[in-house]
Amino acid sequence: MYLQIRPPVDLKNLISFFYVMELEEKEKLKQPLLPSLTPIMGWQYKGFWEIRARRFGNKEEKWILPEFYTVGQQTVSYTLRTVKGTAGIMGAALHPDALWQMFNKPVKPFTNVTVSTTELFDKALIDNTVAAFKKSETEEKRLEVLVQFYRTVNKNISARYTPVRDAVDIIFQERGAVGVKQIAGKMRLNERYLQRYFNTIIGLTPHQYIQMVRFNNIFIELTKPQDKQNLRDLAVFYNYYDLPHFNKEFKKYFGFPPSGFILDNFILLRDLIQDTPYLLEVQKQHLRK
Repeated sequence: MYLQIRPPVDLKNLISFFYVMELEEKEKLKQPLLPSLTPIMGWQYKGFWEIRARRFGNKEEKWILPEFYTVGQQTVSYTLRTVKGTAGIMGAALHPDALWQMFNKPVKPFTNVTVSTTELFDKALIDNTVAAFKKSETEEKRLEVLVQFYRTVNKNISARYTPVRDAVDIIFQERGAVGVKQIAGKMRLNERYLQRYFNTIIGLTPHQYIQMVRFNNIFIELTKPQDKQNLRDLAVFYNYYDLPHFNKEFKKYFGFPPSGFILDNFILLRDLIQDTPYLLEVQKQHLRK
C-alpha cells in the first residue's frame, strides 16, 4: 500500500510530499525501488525494513533501517523487504536541497548513507517528536506530529536562494535530456562553478543527477501500455547514444534488460508509480514551489 499526502502550504519550501507505505509480511520477495531524486526522512510506526544495495562498489550490502532515519541522494537502485511482520512507514520526501537548507553544510556525507534522524536535531525537539509519534495510533495523528516537527525546523531556516535551484528546475523541465554545459550556458554560469556548488548542495554532480532524472522519466514511459512504447524512439528522445546504451543502464538497475521487465512482478514498485508516480512527483512539486 502506498499513498501520497500534500504538505501544508507553509512547508512547500521544504517538503515535496508526505507518504505512507506498508508492505505485508506475506510479500517475501525483495522489492526493487529506484533512486527518488531527493532526500528522505522516514518515520516507522510498524515493523522493520531490510535494505539491500550496491552503494559503494560491486559488493551487495544489507542493513536494517533505523526506526527513524534520514538518507540523502541515492545513486543506485535498492531492494527492501519486511522483517518480522508487516512494515509501515510515514515519510517526508524533501526537496533536493532541503538537507543543505536545514543544516547549512555540504550534504555529500548523506549520499547513499542512512543515518538515525535522532542524531541530527536538537535533543529536546527530536525526543518530544519521537514520543508523540509513537503514541499516535492513526495516520492523521502521525501526520500532525510530523507537520509540527517540520514547522519547528522550518522556523530556523533562513530562506536562501541559490542558482542550484534554477539548475534543478532546468533539469526537471527537460526531463533530464540536457547537458551540464547547456545548463551553465542558460544560467550564464561558469561550468566548474556550477558543478562544485551543485555537489555541495545536492550531494551529487549535476551529471549524475541528470542521468537519474532522465532514467526515471523514461522508466515511467516504459510502464505505459506496450502499444504506446517505442524503445528506440524513447532512447533517442532522452539523449541516449543508442539503444544498447539505454539497455545497459536499465540492466544496471534491474539486473535484466527492459524487454524482460514486467511491472506486475514488483508489487510495491507498481503501487508507487501507479497513480502519482513518486519518481515524477518530486519534479512536479519542485517546479511548483
